[in-house]
Amino acid sequence: MNHLLRVVRYAWPYRGRFLLSVVGGLLVAILWAANLSTAYPVVSVLYQDKNLQEWVAERIRTAEEKITQLNQEEVYLQTGPHRADARTQRYISQRLREIGQERRQYQARIQRDRVWQWIIHRFVPEDRFQTLVVLLVVLVVLMALRGVCYFFQETLVGSVTNRALLDLRNQMFRRALKQDPAHFDEQGTSAVMARFTNDMQGLATGLELIMGRLVREPFRIFACLGLACWFNWRLTLLTVIVVPLAVLVMSQVARRLRREARRSMESISALYKILQESFQGIKIIKAFNLEHFEQGRFFREGKTYYRKVMRTVELDSIANPLTELLGMFVIAGTVLIGTYLLMTGETHLWGIRLAAEPIDAAALVQLYIALAGLSDPARKLSNLYGRLQRTCAAAERIFEYLDRRPQVQERPDAVPLGRCTEAIRFEGVTFRYPRGGEPALRHLDLVIPAGETVALVGPNGCGKSTVVNLLCRFYDPQEGTITIDGLDIRAVTLRSLRQQFGLVTQETTLFDDTIYNNIRHGNHRASREQILEAARQAFAHDFIAQLPQGYDTLIGEQGARLSGGQRQRIALARAMLRDPSILILDEATSAVDVESEALIQRALEKFRRGRTTIIISHRLSILSMVDRIIMLERGTVVAQGTDAELLRTSAAYRRLREIYFQESGGYRQTA
Repeated sequence: MNHLLRVVRYAWPYRGRFLLSVVGGLLVAILWAANLSTAYPVVSVLYQDKNLQEWVAERIRTAEEKITQLNQEEVYLQTGPHRADARTQRYISQRLREIGQERRQYQARIQRDRVWQWIIHRFVPEDRFQTLVVLLVVLVVLMALRGVCYFFQETLVGSVTNRALLDLRNQMFRRALKQDPAHFDEQGTSAVMARFTNDMQGLATGLELIMGRLVREPFRIFACLGLACWFNWRLTLLTVIVVPLAVLVMSQVARRLRREARRSMESISALYKILQESFQGIKIIKAFNLEHFEQGRFFREGKTYYRKVMRTVELDSIANPLTELLGMFVIAGTVLIGTYLLMTGETHLWGIRLAAEPIDAAALVQLYIALAGLSDPARKLSNLYGRLQRTCAAAERIFEYLDRRPQVQERPDAVPLGRCTEAIRFEGVTFRYPRGGEPALRHLDLVIPAGETVALVGPNGCGKSTVVNLLCRFYDPQEGTITIDGLDIRAVTLRSLRQQFGLVTQETTLFDDTIYNNIRHGNHRASREQILEAARQAFAHDFIAQLPQGYDTLIGEQGARLSGGQRQRIALARAMLRDPSILILDEATSAVDVESEALIQRALEKFRRGRTTIIISHRLSILSMVDRIIMLERGTVVAQGTDAELLRTSAAYRRLREIYFQESGGYRQTA
């Protein structure tokens, strides 16, 4: 419930609209009771040989006569001859108190009836049929007004809810972007997507219910109870005995309902994961005829989700009929008692006073209608309770995510980092990924002077990409320090640190936008001419200019409308536009054709001058342009030097180079 209160706080900035919606809910409840109250005059007109003018005059006359009788009885009890024993005196005292109470009730009734008498004489015709027409017109008008108030209340609630969720969704997205890559490695994007979609929708539904039904329906209940108490408050009090029992039933159901709702939300995350993997790997699925396998996997997870959802549906469905049954049981008992009092003309039952005066048929019918009017808001509230439990489960998952803090934190006293002008140093760096296993780096010592172009080579899993991940501070090492120009990268601001890098990876990340905007992501302050110049430097301008829309061409999801070489050149142009002091190429040419590789290499030959360049590649042609090759094995440096030096001094490098040569299909480099 604490998480649900946190959600409500997001609606606080829009409290003005919410207060207006509360007023709308109150008006809906008042008009609902007014609709029900028309039953009393309608029954009076239909089942009595009097018009409303005569009927209200007779009620006033009857009440006045009753007050006269009570006054006479009071005088008699106070002045008449009575036995002086204690029992008689106690009876007289008790009866005098009852007379005073009854007299006040009749006096209040006379005052109310005189108000109604004035209204009836002024607005209601004397003809009984015409009176019925007027009452029905009033009923229709009241229903129309209630519909208008309901519309405005729901509209205001929807506005507050969606504005609050917009703020929450934006904050959640900001928090997601601040999370470490390790978080997405552990959770998977499908689990995060489930929180943004399924959980957020559950939260939206719950917030609308809280601000809509949870405000409006209690007003309607109180309005119906007030109407029922107007006619007979004693009989009405009999209905409240069901409340403690209903609360007990709902509290027992609520615990299991929230637990099962959370499990079903976790299951939908697994479904999203299967969808994501299947759609991303659609070519592999078709190439290997895996359609039936994936269908079976999706079906099995769907069945699991179905079973978990059905548990919540069953629990939710139990509470509603139980609550209605308890309510109807009490209402039926109340009506039976009222009917008995009507038939016998009594005001007491089992020695308990249940009516101030004998009940008439119209009052009993109105009492029943008022109590029956409780069923609709009570039913909606019982349904609301189950939905709120699902909302609580969704809120727990969302705020659990919002409360998660990234492991890579910026220090409060962090300082800005300027362009790299001296050196990058790894000193005793040891790092193990959160998923466990062997350390990716072991006591790594490495120095890269500013302006040098180095290549990191080695077998798969030797720690090449880990060096880049730690340098960009996607992760923090467990031991050791990494410095740029003598400053520990944990002591500088993350923004200024990452401003130093231009990163081009093997899996090119492009956005479903225009080519122009994809390049512009390198520097949003760049002019159009600077963006075009970056494209020329990356040898991308020529093919872009040949496209029908040129730089305004939409490239599709992940650049699907472009070839692999074209995507890489756009990614390189984006990095060049950034004008980084440190350029990082992580297998940037491993998935492109020979022509694209040659163009990228030409672009790098010129662009790398005057900046530090770190290349991770097994292409021999790329290795020919580096100043130094650093060979890693099992997370540590085993050899470094030029290609010619390593061929002479390192057997491990010679073996690795032979593997590279074979993978390159015999493509030779100049030593």
